[in-house]
Amino acid sequence: MPEARRYLKYGITPEEYAAAMNRGCDICGERVGALHIDHDHSCCPPRSKQWRTCGQCVRGFLCGSCNRGLGLLKDDPNVLRSAIEYLGRKA
Repeated sequence: MPEARRYLKYGITPEEYAAAMNRGCDICGERVGALHIDHDHSCCPPRSKQWRTCGQCVRGFLCGSCNRGLGLLKDDPNVLRSAIEYLGRKA
C-alpha cells in the first residue's frame, strides 16, 4: 500500500510513522525496512463497508513477525499469556 494511502487509512502522520521507524517494533524493538500499523480489528466496520479506520484503534507499529504472531494468536491476551507460560516451562 503506498505510504500516503496508509497514513490516510490509519489516521497517522508521516512524522508519527518516521518516529516509529526510528524506535523499531513496539514489541521486539527490531528495526526493519517497514513497519506494520497494528490496529484493533474489532473496532471499526469490516473493510467492505469502509476503507478507513476510525483512527482510535491504532495500537502501535510492529515488525512483520510480531504482527503475524499476534494475528496467529487471534489478538487474544489470554492465549498470549498461555503461550508465555508454556515457554516458561522446563522440558
